[in-house]
Amino acid sequence: MNPTLVLVLYTLMMIIFFAFLAWGFYVIWMRFQRKRENINTSKIPQLTLTAQLKSEHIKTSFTNTEVTLGRDPKSDFYINDETISAKHARFSYHQNQWWVEDLSSTNGTFLNKMKIEETNMVTNGDELRCGLIIILVTII
Repeated sequence: MNPTLVLVLYTLMMIIFFAFLAWGFYVIWMRFQRKRENINTSKIPQLTLTAQLKSEHIKTSFTNTEVTLGRDPKSDFYINDETISAKHARFSYHQNQWWVEDLSSTNGTFLNKMKIEETNMVTNGDELRCGLIIILVTII
């Protein structure tokens, strides 16, 4: 076979091979981009916390990914009660679910009458007890 013809066929085959690789990487890249856009645009379910204190009723809704609960006025869900620690508990949204964790509080945090020892998943209608205060969790 003519060496010039072999060189042309080899070059043409390499161009087709690299074009195929480029197309494959482009398709994979576009799928990752769409997946990332879907994750970034997914809506966080609204978390509503409702607490009944002796003198007042506190109800607050949140759509941010992290919510702190405590006696510290800087807390997202501020409860002025002696049985609540300054930084008592934290709600966080990840893995398409709301989670709650105790922040080493003095009186503990209980989810549906069970003491929280580690991060626990929270569902709509759960009751959280921090100190002597019961907080109703609503997720919409």
